Amino acid sequence: MTPFRQILVVCGFILLILPSLATAQTAPSIKLFSCTLNDGANALAVHLVEDQVIYKYSDDLENIELTLFDKIPNVRHTLGLWDGPNFTETVTFFNGDTAYEVFSEVIRLPLAPHLDVLGGRPVDGGVVITQPNGKRTEVLCDRGTIAPRNPLMRLVRLTQAKTPQYNLYQDCVASGILPHGCIELSLDQCAAIERERPYPLNCLSEHLTLALVTLEENYTAARAFAETEGLDVEALAFSQSVWERHKQVDCDITETLSQRKSNRFDSRYTCGINYTLDRIAFLQRYLNGLL
Repeated sequence: MTPFRQILVVCGFILLILPSLATAQTAPSIKLFSCTLNDGANALAVHLVEDQVIYKYSDDLENIELTLFDKIPNVRHTLGLWDGPNFTETVTFFNGDTAYEVFSEVIRLPLAPHLDVLGGRPVDGGVVITQPNGKRTEVLCDRGTIAPRNPLMRLVRLTQAKTPQYNLYQDCVASGILPHGCIELSLDQCAAIERERPYPLNCLSEHLTLALVTLEENYTAARAFAETEGLDVEALAFSQSVWERHKQVDCDITETLSQRKSNRFDSRYTCGINYTLDRIAFLQRYLNGLL
């Protein structure tokens, strides 16, 4: 091969590579987990970028000390332990034979027997480094630095990336977390779907429908409970009609006062969801004798 043709081949190879490098650098990044460690001397972050999961460990000046990559289908990720005493997830990266296991753990707050809520504050988080000889080093996150604050916006999103049909809400409710809590936590994911607006309408619409179905289920259960216990069924029905009237008035005002016309439907959906969640919470307390 002549030197001229060699140059052409090399140039062609570089041109093939450059677009992929540019794409990797400009592709949107979704933060799954981050915190500072060692009293702020270091920072840890896990991001989703297209089809890759990326681990970064840096110093306090944001100089990257270690970066590890893995493909979404291949990365070792444990699904949140919904039925455990806490909600725990891990994702593991490898640097040769050394494993870096990032973990996030959130406390379950008991509200009533078999009914919990997920606290926004983490119990723990950090990275466990396991060397080839079996030696384990645990580096904990500095207190109060774990992000995102919503536990269902952290590593659990890897489950959805690996298994698109995964139903986070159903798993959440089946584990004993209060339904309105599951809707609230999963609702926050709407914000990550579309950056241009606070919440995309299709996501809000789905959550409002889900909230209304959950409300109907809880109201039916509350009426049955009232009849069984000899409580005032009519008073329960009246309380729900009052909720509905206030919702209509407040949501009408919220939509009217929305500064931008494009946000009016967003505001009405959000208002409707918030009212519905409050009604579900009210019925849950009623069912558990907490009123």
